[in-house]
Amino acid sequence: MSDSDPPRSSRRDFLSGRSWVESLGAVFQSFLPSEMPVPSAISGPSRLQLVKLETRAMACQFSCLWPALERKHSSFVSDSLEIIHELEDQLSIYRDHTELSRLNREGFANKIPVSESLYRLLKEAIHLSEVTEGTFNPVNRALTLLWRDARKHGSLPTQTDVDHALAHSHPRDVLFDENDLAIQFLTPLLSFDLGAIGKGYALDKAADFLKENGLTSFLYHGGQSSLYAGDPPPGAKGWMLSLKHPHNFDDQLGTLVVRNQAIAVSGAAVQFHEFEGVRYGHVIDPRTGWPSSGVLNSLVIAPTSAQADALATAIFVGGLETAKLCQKAIPGLAYILVLPTSTVLPKNTVMPDHNLVAKSFQVVVSGINRSDLSWDIDEKSVLFLEQDVWLT
Repeated sequence: MSDSDPPRSSRRDFLSGRSWVESLGAVFQSFLPSEMPVPSAISGPSRLQLVKLETRAMACQFSCLWPALERKHSSFVSDSLEIIHELEDQLSIYRDHTELSRLNREGFANKIPVSESLYRLLKEAIHLSEVTEGTFNPVNRALTLLWRDARKHGSLPTQTDVDHALAHSHPRDVLFDENDLAIQFLTPLLSFDLGAIGKGYALDKAADFLKENGLTSFLYHGGQSSLYAGDPPPGAKGWMLSLKHPHNFDDQLGTLVVRNQAIAVSGAAVQFHEFEGVRYGHVIDPRTGWPSSGVLNSLVIAPTSAQADALATAIFVGGLETAKLCQKAIPGLAYILVLPTSTVLPKNTVMPDHNLVAKSFQVVVSGINRSDLSWDIDEKSVLFLEQDVWLT
């Protein structure tokens, strides 16, 4: 939920399509470098017709596709898009009147009552920060502003500036009062920024509304980086996503089929800040205050879109070790990581003797059924990690 549309982002590149369906039934591709997925479901030899409704909210495009056979549900889809607008008017930090803006403005040294829905969301956000040991941090607004200012002026922050921002970005400085559903901050510059979880949360609410009203086969996306796939369309195995090369966006690695799953991606190969010939990615490591490095792209499948959204960022920042923590804490979590070939893999795992695409990167997959993945490259080049491996 940013105040302006960001430039092309590799978070989008890893889960995106070149354009939305030009006609009903166009093939849905994702992980392409540009906009968001162009989903398609294929039933036998013929393409299934889809209906699409979309809106702009939270500084991005939200779109819902569903089978044309269920066209009668159009009004419910429209209502679900309106729910997203209502959530933006609660969660945006770029509108002074929103509930979250008021908390950020008045929360220091004051116990601020909030709605139960906001209270639960913020508490879940802090919980995910704890699960990831800080690689996801919903209160690092001071760091975000520091680096935004640096990009604007073509400079780098000093370590002193970074340390100051870090001192006002500790999740432990948020106090929750369960009895009064109230929240208080212990440091003056601390504030929530839900940019890495808000769109996923909105997708959850929109998807829940559709299912409650009888539409279960749909694909919903928000912000070109977060996606919720409902039931497969009639006759289809699922919604098909195309996995793209992390460097050469015109090349395809394979296809992932998803159903009744929340998916999100994170990356920093395209959107970056350059200073004195050095590129700094736009994803900041909340633990150090400096741009994250070491992962090319991350894809996360989780029980909810809010979890997937937050944990895709966390695993992009923390890599395989953070993935280990997340899988242990959250049943059903799965991921695909695209890593440099220099990455040292976990103990007792064996990487094949060759890597993908001219040895430029390696792919690690965990928790995803092999039947849902097909590769355009030699599958021996892909390391499948079983969750038990992490414990050895």
